[in-house]
Amino acid sequence: MLCPHCNSPRHMLCADGFRHKVAVNVDFSIVGADADAASVLSALARGESNNLLGPGTSESNVGVSGLIKPVRKDESLLVVLPVYADIGLADFGRALFRTFLPASLVDTASGVTVRGADGLVFPGTFGSTMSIALPEQNGQRTTALLIGLGSRSDCERKGLCGLVGTSLDSALSGLYSHLVIDLADFTDTAVHGREIGSVSRCRLSLAILEDDAQLVLSEMSLLVKPNQVSALCEGIDVAGPLCSHCNHPRTGTIKLKRPEPHQD
Repeated sequence: MLCPHCNSPRHMLCADGFRHKVAVNVDFSIVGADADAASVLSALARGESNNLLGPGTSESNVGVSGLIKPVRKDESLLVVLPVYADIGLADFGRALFRTFLPASLVDTASGVTVRGADGLVFPGTFGSTMSIALPEQNGQRTTALLIGLGSRSDCERKGLCGLVGTSLDSALSGLYSHLVIDLADFTDTAVHGREIGSVSRCRLSLAILEDDAQLVLSEMSLLVKPNQVSALCEGIDVAGPLCSHCNHPRTGTIKLKRPEPHQD
């Protein structure tokens, strides 16, 4: 597959393609075990994060090619939280719900998980999904998307790839301009920081080339632990397709509600 920006057969979308052709930012924010979820989300909504790819915060670089024609200008935040069948929510997910929706948390034999508005407890089984509205952040529509990954010990690169793929699909279906994926917990599985960076870039490149993701999405933020940062920065530089025969794995499918059209 040739990069549409530089026509190189070695990658799907080069760094300059992210910066100038599609103007999509990829960045990261560090979350520790004692992370203040409210502060993290508020900072992300204000655009405070560490840039990995794309034009960054410089408005002069955004859309310089004149090719950006957004489907809808709707500043909004989709926060994706992995949930495991054997341990429940990861650290940041638990902190997020303790802050904003503590009454929805449920203690089960498998760990702490969430009860949805329909009264059902989210199981964390592979392919399960649930969306929950959160309080607006910096005036932006904000939603948490829970994605079940099954047993934590079974998580590997394909599971990570599926999680990122489903996250991107969901952000596009609900017209979210900013996608946040909690990947901090993947360090304790069979997935390493370098793979987090390379897989995230690969799936976003595919979404841009095949689905014109840049018409909706302007930013993808990865939440990571401090000890993931160095390897993440190495992985994000891997610009080529990671698999010779990609079957676009996903960890479930959900169509998120879109905002009501603006009335003139």
